[in-house]
Amino acid sequence: MGGRWDSSGAPASDPVPTWGSMSLHVGSDVRVRCYTYPDAKPILSVSSSGPELSMTCRDHRGAVTSADLAFAREVVSAAQCYLAALEELHARPCRADEEPGAA
Repeated sequence: MGGRWDSSGAPASDPVPTWGSMSLHVGSDVRVRCYTYPDAKPILSVSSSGPELSMTCRDHRGAVTSADLAFAREVVSAAQCYLAALEELHARPCRADEEPGAA
């Protein structure tokens, strides 16, 4: 189960915890966008011809908190790790039996 943790690695106390679960296996139709507004927190959207995931911080129109910034930094860090892992795998030479469409 996912969740937020404090600096010691323990689950963060939160009167209204985050909930939900979703797995998305992306294809060529996926789009990632960030919608910004002058007086509200942004919305990060991952959409496709099928499912869509939208993320924003609780209290969408409230003041930006240090927790909001910490969450955004976690998202960026995880996305950088994801990109680095894909780039590393992409740079490896493929064997003939690993190439798409190889029999």
